Amino acid sequence: MYYKLEDDVPVIHNKDINYISGKGISYVTGQYSCSYLPYLRNSYAEILAWKDSIGYYANDTVSIFDPYNFSSTLTFYPDNEELLLFYNPSGLSVEIEFLNSVALLKDETLENINEYDNYWVKVSSPYSLNPYYQKNIANAVNFEPNENYKQPRFNTNFKHKLVPRHPLNTKDNINKDNVYGLFLPEQFETTLEKYQVEKIENSDVMAATFLAGLRDQYNNKISLGKNQILILDQHFTQFRINKGDVNQLKIHPLWYKTNVRKNFHYSI
Repeated sequence: MYYKLEDDVPVIHNKDINYISGKGISYVTGQYSCSYLPYLRNSYAEILAWKDSIGYYANDTVSIFDPYNFSSTLTFYPDNEELLLFYNPSGLSVEIEFLNSVALLKDETLENINEYDNYWVKVSSPYSLNPYYQKNIANAVNFEPNENYKQPRFNTNFKHKLVPRHPLNTKDNINKDNVYGLFLPEQFETTLEKYQVEKIENSDVMAATFLAGLRDQYNNKISLGKNQILILDQHFTQFRINKGDVNQLKIHPLWYKTNVRKNFHYSI
């Protein structure tokens, strides 16, 4: 697999998926929060079979309530699939914009990241949970049984870690080899909390500063054309459809596979 970084996005230059390993593309996506495959010449049937080498797949149900506002599938269902694969089979381009928090934290010190690791995000939600959207990795059609996986949670308090313990990370969340980003939903009102501290001073200012930085400096726009693929990590990105119709796209949710995981605990 050959790729070049363009505006913090790994652009895969291979034209044939037979030269792109599922393990390799999932690892690259995790490291940068995204990957873009614009040059593929394979058929959709070939791509469908190939996606099962990238991650564990259950079905195409996606827990996004409004794809035209910045969203993550994990906001209300934190143990659902961690990756979204967008494929455009049509001749009409669809512009996808996403906020890349991995790029943002690359400009932060490890000391600051260590402090953020103590924070939790409380989401004020107008929605109630629907069991229809709740997923379990053990029900994936290509799941390889492993006792290390946790049971999915029904996240009724809408509270998440600000710095996810990403599946690619070591058990120690602060490690030089780990990948860091923020899970900070843009679409909903959020407040920051700290372990055993009721309120963080100026937490609203801190959250607003993070989001402003993401919108202004660490956002990417990909015009997804025919037979092109964009893969987004749902811990570290928030996406929206900027131009075009989301129904033109085929969207396939995937969990990271055991062969790339270091962390089997809850991520957020």
